[in-house]
Amino acid sequence: MRILVEANNPLTAGTIADILAIRPTAVNTLVKKLEAESLVLRTRDKTDAQIVRIQITKPGRERLAKIDTFRSNFLAALFSVFDDTEQAQFTKSLHKLNQHITSEDFAKQLSQNMTSADKAFFNELSKGHLNRDEQMHRLLDRIKRQGSADDQAKPDHS
Repeated sequence: MRILVEANNPLTAGTIADILAIRPTAVNTLVKKLEAESLVLRTRDKTDAQIVRIQITKPGRERLAKIDTFRSNFLAALFSVFDDTEQAQFTKSLHKLNQHITSEDFAKQLSQNMTSADKAFFNELSKGHLNRDEQMHRLLDRIKRQGSADDQAKPDHS
């Protein structure tokens, strides 16, 4: 649902699948469940009836707002043990750790001590696990491409 809010326009299951690096069938399964709860709405594209677009509904936005409020309150309680300086240092340390574990140097270092089976297992686990920045870049790129395609498909009435 967050992707639909961030996109601010209806998206196809394929677009959502690309952004999340999952299969479209997995998206369709989730969308069916969300639609059953009236949290999203599927509609046929006006120019191509084969294309189905997914948009978040008002109840979906409300549910997401509740989740955000809960998450915010939870995180505030969780990190209340730290003062502002400690929170800033913790954030900096997590960012540094994330940079390290996603670096090629770390992957090379880690793989030196792995068997072939371990490497295959690690690679399988690593597939599709994009960090949040990569997901947002993919989302923005996909939305830009989709917006351009939509603009080209519109008839020029000038």
